[in-house]
Amino acid sequence: MSLTGTGSGRVRSGGGEIDCGATCSAAVNISSHLALTAPDAGSNFIGWSGACSGNGSCDVVADADKQVTARFGLLP
Repeated sequence: MSLTGTGSGRVRSGGGEIDCGATCSAAVNISSHLALTAPDAGSNFIGWSGACSGNGSCDVVADADKQVTARFGLLP
């Protein structure tokens, strides 16, 4: 998991397995379903890349090693 862009932010999973700042890695049970969100009142969430895409929620199944990047920008 990594974060890019000019803003700051965090990525969290609904079950609490993931709670990341700038970079992190997490070991989860194989076949776990992770619903990632990128809440941050101080930045603008731009979108996902890697195992997720778009700018909505990110649903990942941990069936292999996966890389997810969240991009944040400064608020206008």
